[in-house]
Amino acid sequence: MDQEAALRTQAEIAARNECRQIILNEINKVTKCNGSDPTLVCQWIQEIQLARGLPENTAAIELISGSMCGAFKLELEAFLAQQPNRDAVLWEDIRTHLLQCFVSADHAEFHHGLLTKVRQQPGENILAYNRRFRQAALEAFPGDRNADQNRELVRIYGKGLLEAAAARKFVTAGWPATLEEAFNHRMSARETAQDRYQHLGRHEEATKVAAYSSPPTTTPRQPQEQPQQKKSEMDALAKKLDQVMTKLAKLEIQSNASRITDVGQW
Repeated sequence: MDQEAALRTQAEIAARNECRQIILNEINKVTKCNGSDPTLVCQWIQEIQLARGLPENTAAIELISGSMCGAFKLELEAFLAQQPNRDAVLWEDIRTHLLQCFVSADHAEFHHGLLTKVRQQPGENILAYNRRFRQAALEAFPGDRNADQNRELVRIYGKGLLEAAAARKFVTAGWPATLEEAFNHRMSARETAQDRYQHLGRHEEATKVAAYSSPPTTTPRQPQEQPQQKKSEMDALAKKLDQVMTKLAKLEIQSNASRITDVGQW
């Protein structure tokens, strides 16, 4: 019996050590935050949400606390101390409290205005645009997003696409429910040669752009005359002109001789 208890104890210790190592690994992936900058708080929230899910809520709280420092960590500990059972507090409640304390409504409103101005630039590929838009969206809507906020994000994202044709394709298959769905839809959209050409930042008419995606049609040309042939024709004309001038000269001589003869007879 003592041997079984010892084995159980060893197994529990091994499990705790494994869980602890997982927590430490996840903590190292998150940038430590002290809460001094609202932008960094939003970034910290995103990194926590991207961290690997932990089997126990206690471990999740340890991960959250381990990636904090300064006033940020002190506020978390004060909030947890007010709860009946700190180990049962959910991440959603922690995030809401921290946002209220460290990210003001004015900050979110300011970044919402910046978000509406995000546009895909000429020559900017879709991956770069998505990255910039995701960061701006995180600043404007740092917490959980409701359906209305998701619709607004998708609308602003589609409006910011460089080409109108891309925006039309974006909504053809149905309105994406979330921003990530919008990213995936745009990435999986099949691009034509015209789309790829326009992504270079060119804004030519469709008829001109079509010339780059289909082989040009050619009209048959009349064979050009060779220079030697033209020279021969010019020589022939010059020869005929000489002949005509020679005949005119002979006629003039004959006419003059005839007039002289007539005068002598007179």
